Amino acid sequence: MMLVKWTDKQKEALALLSGNAQHVMLLGGSRSGKTYLLVHAVFLRAKKYPNTKHAMVRQYQTDARRSLFEETVEAVIASRYMHEGLKIDKTHMTITFPNGSVVRILGVDDKKKEKTLGSDYTTIYYNECSQMMFSTVSFMYSRLAEKSEAKNKFFYDQNPPHVSHWSYPMFIKGVNYYTKEPHANPADYVYLMMNPADNVQNISENYIQQLMENMNEQQKQRFIFGQFASDPDEKTVFTNWTIKAFDTDVDAVFQFGCDWGFSTDPTVLIRCYLKERTLYIDHELVLRQCDIIDLPKMFLSIPESQRYVIVADCARPETISHMKKHGYPKMMPSLKGWNSVEEGINFLKGYRIVVHPRCEETINELSFFSYATDKDSGKVLPELEKNQADHCIDALRYACEGFKNLRREEPRPLRLVDTFGNWSAS
Repeated sequence: MMLVKWTDKQKEALALLSGNAQHVMLLGGSRSGKTYLLVHAVFLRAKKYPNTKHAMVRQYQTDARRSLFEETVEAVIASRYMHEGLKIDKTHMTITFPNGSVVRILGVDDKKKEKTLGSDYTTIYYNECSQMMFSTVSFMYSRLAEKSEAKNKFFYDQNPPHVSHWSYPMFIKGVNYYTKEPHANPADYVYLMMNPADNVQNISENYIQQLMENMNEQQKQRFIFGQFASDPDEKTVFTNWTIKAFDTDVDAVFQFGCDWGFSTDPTVLIRCYLKERTLYIDHELVLRQCDIIDLPKMFLSIPESQRYVIVADCARPETISHMKKHGYPKMMPSLKGWNSVEEGINFLKGYRIVVHPRCEETINELSFFSYATDKDSGKVLPELEKNQADHCIDALRYACEGFKNLRREEPRPLRLVDTFGNWSAS
């Protein structure tokens, strides 16, 4: 394995990571060396401070193994730590140093995560944190509590998402994500922009040129120039929404919508209500790798979910039947027709939408949900982009079927009439 040569930007990043700030974010375009650098920084801390524990965290266990452990951690070990006497447990993704320090690679969606996330750590590194909800990140804040000679630190990296993501106010604006109040100690929150142009000596000669030729403008801004997405463009579907903390109306009549999934595609439960011409979304539940037997218990985390009708994706009648028998008798299947998706989206576009900050995956989907574009001309097409994240939006569409002006009458069965011995339908 060829030793990566530190660029001037990467040397600047190493100095930032070893400084006094408790929260350090490296953000920017792809192939800028962010992940390699941060893995190395975690290893340096494990080596320097004996008997300490350090966590590297991804949203999904599959990505933690494939992208973080197999592609980057093993590359860092091969290029810089081959002779350090490390004990590598590939099954459990742990690296033990001769001084007793341990580095763990974890996936937030791992069913066994409670045991490992319950430990106290000296360093917690959130890899590709653009995929993470703030509730996930903040949950682990209490785990940075190991006592040692080291200053406990959080490291983060990402390709910048939309400005609505929690990382933008936290690092760029320097304010609390929920309250929008300035950080009590601003010096504890620092970030550094790193892009492919800062790492040209370690990537293929034509890498940046290939990206420039094959990406649309929005992708270029994110993956080449490392910019947060901000103002909606003409391909953005939803421009009628905002993020705002609000107190749910005491007289609100709730509508619930559910989209089924399991692994990469999650199961989603959304709670919302209408007030005049404004649709308020105040709760979401997003579950990955949740077995059907566990769904009734998990749905209880959304207030009032057993009291109101839940309109659920009709593609899973067996799951709806299970839920109806286990505490959700008012659950009913969605109505699907040839134009149901467009009808539901047009309904949503006809209202002002206010999303509570805790509904982070809904915010992420609304930020990036877009129309398709013609590959040759770049013109926006009157059809939705394929294979985009839309599970919260689907659940929201189903919820809105409960509103009187969208919910259509169930089709009535045909009645057979014997007319003078001849059967006909009426």
